[in-house]
Amino acid sequence: MLNIKRALDHLDERLNHFEQRRMVDYETFLTLLVLHPDIVIRNVFQVFHDMFETYVGHGEDEYPDDPESIQFVKYDTGELFVEGSDNPFFADRLFAHRLIKHVEALKRGAQQNKIYIFDGPPGCGKSTFLNNLLKKFEEYANSKEGCRFETVWRIEKRAIVDGTGKDNAPWFEKLAKMLEKPETPEEGYVKEGDCEEPKETPDEFQLEHKDRPFAAGCIEVPCPSHDHPILMIPKSYRREFFDDLLENQEFKWKLFTEKEYD
Repeated sequence: MLNIKRALDHLDERLNHFEQRRMVDYETFLTLLVLHPDIVIRNVFQVFHDMFETYVGHGEDEYPDDPESIQFVKYDTGELFVEGSDNPFFADRLFAHRLIKHVEALKRGAQQNKIYIFDGPPGCGKSTFLNNLLKKFEEYANSKEGCRFETVWRIEKRAIVDGTGKDNAPWFEKLAKMLEKPETPEEGYVKEGDCEEPKETPDEFQLEHKDRPFAAGCIEVPCPSHDHPILMIPKSYRREFFDDLLENQEFKWKLFTEKEYD
């Protein structure tokens, strides 16, 4: 029995370390945004492009001085599709060139109502390519360079349970009971009924995993749509907000002028 408990405890610790990231309040999030706007203000297409920049790079133009060059760049995709893979995928030059150009096009503007189909005969590597790509994307998304933010709603349990009958929202009641914790907050965290955490101003961009005691009297629910926190600001006010928040720098000019940030 002791071995079973030790194994389960160790598994729980490892899973928590891998899956959970530190939650911060909105003011701390804005501090991170000011320090590293190019990382914090990204949509999924930009993150996907940045992954290729990290693992593949800019490629090698073998004829840089040729005025008639068609810019058919050589890309090394070994780190993306081969290294650390059980079933490596070796992309030929034509496929790698087209893939990189497609990823660059995705970054320049959001793609809506489109499905991309990879067609080919059995055994040509379609599934291997996609599996290795998704594995690397998950690995990159769990790194500091590839991190993204999403909104987490913190709801007072008393506002859900006390003011709502059992017939109206039974699953909220079950959720509240399931997440019930001892109402003795640890030092440095919120008191009962208070849903605010102490302010924390990071000295540098660090988003390491960190266990955090449950906020007393509250339920934390990740946004079902995985909305980015900046979407909490109405679109009509965002330009003025960023104008006040960010210094006059290169990124601010890109944010206001380039299509990828529309």
